[in-house]
Amino acid sequence: MSTATLTKKELFVQGSLTTDVAEMIEMLAVNVPGVKSCNVNASNKSLVLSIDSSKDESAIINELSSLIKTMDSSLQISTKKPANKTNKKLQGNAEEGDKNVSMILGGLNCAHCAEVIGQKVEALDEVKAANLNFVNKKLNFELKNASDRDVIIETVIKIIDTTEPGLDIKVMESKKSKKAQDNRVDMILGGLNCAHCAEVIGQKVEALDEVEMANLNFVNKKLSFELKDGASRKLTIDKVINIIDTTEPGLNIQVHDNRTSKELKLKLENLKCKQCADQIEFEANKSAGVKSATLDFGNCILDIELDGTVSRRVVTEEVATIAKNLQHCLNIQVKGISKAQNKALNEKVTKKFDKDKIEKIRLFVGVIAYAITFIQQVWGGNHGHANQDMISTVAFIAVYLVVGGDVLLKAAKNIKNGRVFDENFLITVATLGAIIIGETSEAVGVMVFYKVGVFLQGIAVGKSRKSISSLMEIRPDIVKPS
Repeated sequence: MSTATLTKKELFVQGSLTTDVAEMIEMLAVNVPGVKSCNVNASNKSLVLSIDSSKDESAIINELSSLIKTMDSSLQISTKKPANKTNKKLQGNAEEGDKNVSMILGGLNCAHCAEVIGQKVEALDEVKAANLNFVNKKLNFELKNASDRDVIIETVIKIIDTTEPGLDIKVMESKKSKKAQDNRVDMILGGLNCAHCAEVIGQKVEALDEVEMANLNFVNKKLSFELKDGASRKLTIDKVINIIDTTEPGLNIQVHDNRTSKELKLKLENLKCKQCADQIEFEANKSAGVKSATLDFGNCILDIELDGTVSRRVVTEEVATIAKNLQHCLNIQVKGISKAQNKALNEKVTKKFDKDKIEKIRLFVGVIAYAITFIQQVWGGNHGHANQDMISTVAFIAVYLVVGGDVLLKAAKNIKNGRVFDENFLITVATLGAIIIGETSEAVGVMVFYKVGVFLQGIAVGKSRKSISSLMEIRPDIVKPS
């Protein structure tokens, strides 16, 4: 009986190898014919294989390489240990990075403590220079090596906590890290189960002229890519979504906005009513996603600080709608976006305002007309008026179409798109069935009460969002290490 001879083979991984992916490689590698065991070292980015010497080694390596690429398209397998050029490049980038750090020390009222903090921070070996401005409560220090930035910040926070506990410490974001974060886009591809499709998507995205680099982690269903300087974020995201839809239709694509700007400025042109301005400021402060809102009536500028719980786009549209509702003649200009985008925003808000207004009028008229028709039907039935049933039926049908016309259209569109058993479909079936068997008044009543319920639900949801937003304001801005 012959025993297979095993040989050790060391391979190296090029790319960002996480612990989760390393563990997955170890589990799946043994399924490759000829591989008896696999040990992956994530820190060294190396794989040690026990291979059956009677098997074709190059074929085993190629199959393993393909397997790893299905998990993370950015990873590559090599038989040679990569040179330190990449590490030197990364180190160089870190050393050339932003060495300046700024912190706001909210609640600092002790001048002596401020002096001690400044001295202790400057005494750190990793700090080149430090300065604490007691008036502005601002600590500035320069690092000798930007690669130690996060570690030194934690050390400085500990110094501050031990010297003057209880301060509200806010680390100001560096310009370079903010730029890198602004250029990065993350997408979650819900429902992605095809490893080959994941690899194709990653390759197509990285091939775009606007993309510097791209990586699709099949295990986490996460696509990350970095934009080149000057590339349009919105247009590139649209291109990527189109690539995903054509490669693997039906995925649930979620775009995560990494930009951390929490300021929003709106210029409200044609604002001439001081009372309206006060009302806009009051309503804006109650909106979900808004931490605070201040309206400068003289300059017609609404300054909004976001709390991060709701996207900028949603907050912008919500506040713009509030402003339009209170003063219809306003031309709203959002700072930082193009004229075309501002024009589109105003058109959208105006249409939304008109649509909401028409919907409310239709509902109000429908409820009144239904009540009058119902009373007339009951009164006419008791007094035996001729043709009363026919008149009531026609009136009920008219009310039905006015109030529930949009429900019928939504049900038809959903059926066309393959979504059948939703509330619009069920209400349509129930009410049309009642009309067919001659119970027209009951059918209209169901539709009217349903629409009133939807209207009240919208009000309740809006209040719930505002309550949640108020609760989010009490959360701490940072967590300081103990």
